[in-house]
Amino acid sequence: MSVMDKSIAIIIVTYNGMPWIEACLNSCKAYPVIVVDNNSSDHTVSFIKTNFNQVILLEQKVNLGFGQANNIGISKALSLGFESVFLLNQDAYLGEHCLEKLLKASNENPNYGILSPIHTNGKGLDYDVQFFKYANIKKNHLPSDFNKLANSEALFQVPYINAAAWLVSKSCLQKVGGFDPLFFHYGEDNNYCQRVHYHGFLVGVLTSAYVRHDRESRPKAIIKHGSVIYFNRLERKLKSRYGDITKVNLSDLTRLQKKRFNECMKECLKGNFMLAKSKLKEVILIKNLFPLIKESRERNKTNISQRYL
Repeated sequence: MSVMDKSIAIIIVTYNGMPWIEACLNSCKAYPVIVVDNNSSDHTVSFIKTNFNQVILLEQKVNLGFGQANNIGISKALSLGFESVFLLNQDAYLGEHCLEKLLKASNENPNYGILSPIHTNGKGLDYDVQFFKYANIKKNHLPSDFNKLANSEALFQVPYINAAAWLVSKSCLQKVGGFDPLFFHYGEDNNYCQRVHYHGFLVGVLTSAYVRHDRESRPKAIIKHGSVIYFNRLERKLKSRYGDITKVNLSDLTRLQKKRFNECMKECLKGNFMLAKSKLKEVILIKNLFPLIKESRERNKTNISQRYL
C-alpha cells in the first residue's frame, strides 16, 4: 500500500505490550499505523520509538481503557483523512492480504459497519476459542474442524464479534461514533455492536481473511458471590445489558432494583445478614448506575455525527 493511500489506518492500543508488540507491528508494516499507549510501565513506548519510528505514537499520561484510547486513535485517523480504520489488539498479528480482502468486502458491502477476519490462535493452527464461540453463537457458520475452512470466501452476519480485529467503515464511524466512555475495559465492543445494529448497519465475518490472536485460553474462573470481582463483573454486565438500545427497556432495570431490595429484606428476616448485605450492595450499585445508563442510552440513540470522537 502506498504511503499516500488514505483507504485505511491501523489503530493499536498498547498497555505493557512488550511480549507482542514487535510481532504485531511487523505484521502491519505495509500500512499506516497509529498507536495509542495507555501509560505503559514497561518499555513499549521506547521500543516503538527506536524500532518503528514511522508509527504515529500517541502517549497518554493515564490508562484511559480500551474504548477511550481507541477513540483517540480513530479521531486522529479521521483528522488525517483516512476512509476507514482497522482496530487491532496489541497481541494480534495480521495474516497475509488480510486488510486488502476486508477492504474489498467493505467496498462491495457498504451496509456492513464492522467486518472482522477469522481469529486463529497464536500459532494459526486453530480457531481462537472465544472467537469461535461468538461467531457461531446463533448459526453454525463455521465448520468445527478449522482445516475445512481452507479456501472459503464467505461473508456472514453475526450479532457480535470481539474487537480484537475490526475494520470499521467511515460511514459507520460518522453515524455510530466511537466507543461509549460508560465502559472502561470489557463490554465496550458489545455495546458498540448493539449501536451499530440500532443505526442500521451489519456486523460481519469474512472467512478468507485471518489474524492470529496470541493469547492463552484460560479456564472459566470461579467467582465468589459478593466478592470485589463479582461486583466488577456485575457492573459490566448491567451496563452491557441495560445499555442495549436495540431491545432492552430501562424500566427493566428499575424492576431488577426492586427485586433485589425485596430479596435483601427476605434474607434479613431469615437472619442471613451476609447475603442480605450483598443484595443491598447490588441495590446501591443499580441505583448509582441508573442515571449513567439512562444518559448513555439517550446519547446513543441520537443522530449526532461522530459522537465520542
